[in-house]
Amino acid sequence: GGVDQLPTTHEMPHPDATIEVREFGPLTRAAIDLRPLTVFVGPSNAGKTYLATLISALHRACDGFPRIPPRGMFLTERIPAVEGATDAARENLLTPGRPIRCSDLPDDVRARFRDIIDSVAVDLTEEIKRLFDVEDCTELIRSTAPRRRLHVSLCLREGGQGLWRVTMGVSPRGETAEGVINDVVLVKADSTEAERRALAGRSRQNPAALFEHLIDHAARTGRPPRVHHLPAARSGMLQSHRIIAGSLVERLSRTGSTRRGELPTLSGVTTDFIRGLILYEERTTLDETMRALADELERNPLHGEIRARRPVAAGHPEFIYRPRGATEDIRLSRASSMVTELAPVVLLLRGGLEPGDTLIIDEIEAHLHPAAQARLADLLARLVRAEVRIVVTTHSDWLLRELGNLMREGELARRTAGKPENGGLTSAEVGVWLFQGQGSGFAVREIPFDEIEGIEPEEYETVAETLYNRSADLQNRLQEAAAGGDTERGD
Repeated sequence: GGVDQLPTTHEMPHPDATIEVREFGPLTRAAIDLRPLTVFVGPSNAGKTYLATLISALHRACDGFPRIPPRGMFLTERIPAVEGATDAARENLLTPGRPIRCSDLPDDVRARFRDIIDSVAVDLTEEIKRLFDVEDCTELIRSTAPRRRLHVSLCLREGGQGLWRVTMGVSPRGETAEGVINDVVLVKADSTEAERRALAGRSRQNPAALFEHLIDHAARTGRPPRVHHLPAARSGMLQSHRIIAGSLVERLSRTGSTRRGELPTLSGVTTDFIRGLILYEERTTLDETMRALADELERNPLHGEIRARRPVAAGHPEFIYRPRGATEDIRLSRASSMVTELAPVVLLLRGGLEPGDTLIIDEIEAHLHPAAQARLADLLARLVRAEVRIVVTTHSDWLLRELGNLMREGELARRTAGKPENGGLTSAEVGVWLFQGQGSGFAVREIPFDEIEGIEPEEYETVAETLYNRSADLQNRLQEAAAGGDTERGD
């Protein structure tokens, strides 16, 4: 079926993730729960992009947000066979109604878990440096912080139970990183006999492989979900990526490196985005939901097609736009800012976004007409239905209003056991977080959904009321001035 026929009930393949920070850039403190759709609102320079970039760093360092720490070590280095432990584990596995926990694993396997979780914390430190383009994480500490200590933590939970946590601390005296894993259930007590026998049967050729299969089963994913980050300056990067690529290639030559000074560096968010453009390939086999969403964006509001072409075989792709009804293509450098802002979303839908991935979009409403901003809210709801986790930063009242309507639709469908007209969203699926000034920094609080007020910040209402009062005052003064002029002419 089409996009409108997507299921209205939804369960994300991620456990619950809570992120906490202190003294992180402009943020004095923040604690957020990632939802299927997470929205950051508030004034400029308040830390919205800082927190969105941190989520990207956490996602990359942790291979997504799995139930257990990343499995990379288990896939690259076989777990040695443990005499007696494998037989006992298989016997427990084949016992109906018995859960298998981390505490049931041999000591050396659990020690490997501890090594992994500690390495994740170290990887997080390096990923933060790369994405923020800093040599030392102390550069991210607010200069006015009394203790000058940055703190970041990620805690994963499922069904109210803590799974694992990773923390990072930074101060002028150095960096600390550590992780903790709880006694996570690897195989649930209510697992079917067929599932249990399949897991036990996979290890017959290699007894030690049983533990790897248990861990793989607990992770419940065939591949680590990816994160896709569309930065606020995506429009300019999309238009200039071929020039940037050419310049970098030139600098790789010996003459290029001696004629100029040191090459300036870019943030990891920028380089990841440009790399994606340079290596872009449209997939031949595409998820039908993603294809339908890309087609819908092209119909409205783009009113035309976005395509990638290669002027030279094996060269860097050039992205073009063909307006509806036109017979010639237009380079994106000649297209409107609305087209260049939405083109990366279309390209991503056709080139890499899959269910289970995380999509981060900074300033999602940039250069868009209010009607197009409302259309984007519908797109976000459909991506949530397609099991994509989304994080956006925005200043758009129009986007928030339409998200409020979609949440009303979702709540109405939940209460009446009906089907939302436009996909809908439940209040549990959306988290809107307001960044507010607090002393010399900013803090974050959630804006709860209200069936009457929606999810708009109070300050938006204050701005609207101030403008209305000013307009009414000026209209009254204009009428008084006009009346005074009529009186003078009458005299």
